[in-house]
Amino acid sequence: MSGDAVMARRYVWAWLAVAPALLGVVSLACMSPGQRREESLQRVAHEFNDGMRWNREDQVMRCLLPGEARLLRARAPTWATIS
Repeated sequence: MSGDAVMARRYVWAWLAVAPALLGVVSLACMSPGQRREESLQRVAHEFNDGMRWNREDQVMRCLLPGEARLLRARAPTWATIS
């Protein structure tokens, strides 16, 4: 084998050794913490809106901070008056 063929073969083997690691890093970058946060926020907003729409107090109150939930209950003592 010539020197160029040996170098080419080494290059291919080196690339095959590094490729899985690069693939792992790229796949981790695709699901960043910011994306997970955004998906979580969208889910909570959807649950809150559904709870408001269908008068489900338990579903809405889970989406609020305890202080905000108390304020909402104080403003609307009977849940049916919200809709």
